[in-house]
Amino acid sequence: MAKIAMYRVDWRMAHGQVAGVWSKALNAKKIIIFNDTAAKDKMMVKVMNASMPSCKVLAYPIDKINEVYAKDQFGTGNVIVLFRTPEDAYRAYKLGFPIPELNIGQVPAGPGRVLGCDSVCLSRQELDWLKEMSDNGTKVYTHQSIGQNYYNFDQITSAIEKNLG
Repeated sequence: MAKIAMYRVDWRMAHGQVAGVWSKALNAKKIIIFNDTAAKDKMMVKVMNASMPSCKVLAYPIDKINEVYAKDQFGTGNVIVLFRTPEDAYRAYKLGFPIPELNIGQVPAGPGRVLGCDSVCLSRQELDWLKEMSDNGTKVYTHQSIGQNYYNFDQITSAIEKNLG
């Protein structure tokens, strides 16, 4: 059974901070992405694997999360579980996948989203999803990279609420 070293939402998926910083700091040898689009884009996964020789990158649709986990608990060693969007994480949570902690790494600006902390922009709906998860025991926070600011969920909520007006 693998040890899930981090659960993270990051629009960029397996990129420099995750592959170059977090995977090394957490001694993770595997990054598993749960996102429907990434699961269909074999070329994107191939490129991520080619750019990260020390980590294996896999991608699956959200609705397969419990099936993939039940198969072998993600294998052995330390693993980073990535969701591309807050909605991906929320869908996995609603499917019953346990997410004890969730690092909101990067969510870009977009329609209906406002800036919260660092590069985390959320809509009212996304904030509500994360609040539900937080209220039910998931520790939600943002920590972009080692050495950068850490914000707890109350700080994220306060910043988003202020900016939503």
